Amino acid sequence: MARSNLADLLWQIGPIEEAAREARKLADELRANPAADSDMALLFANVVGILSEMGRIDEASAVARDALPLMRRDRNYRIEEWAYLFWRRGQIDTATMLLGASDAQRFRAGVALQENELRLMAELRAALQAQLQPEAFARGLAAGAALGEAQLLALIADSP
Repeated sequence: MARSNLADLLWQIGPIEEAAREARKLADELRANPAADSDMALLFANVVGILSEMGRIDEASAVARDALPLMRRDRNYRIEEWAYLFWRRGQIDTATMLLGASDAQRFRAGVALQENELRLMAELRAALQAQLQPEAFARGLAAGAALGEAQLLALIADSP
């Protein structure tokens, strides 16, 4: 956990390349010697976020595929990293729905996002508002907010 927290802090304060190195190294070690699903899912989500923010989309997608089974077992899908990844992959509709799901989840749970996720969501929201007509953006957010857990998981899992 301490090393995962270090990678998260490095991601927040930079340099991002150092955060990527630390997070990838720890993820590789955890593949060989697994920890609790919740710990691994959080680290893998951070790796997805870091690599996505760096523009290393193929690598982020590969890590996301590894992370999904962990997140399924943990039942915490780290929606923000998925939303950002899908946006970076050009999957605008999926990203918009996931942003809506994230907004709804935070509203229901009353839990604030961490600094890195706040930064990603601010960039994502601004980009989607610029890319979509206001009505389409609002519809996508509403559709995402209405997703149940099974639908959310299907949206993430079924996106190429």
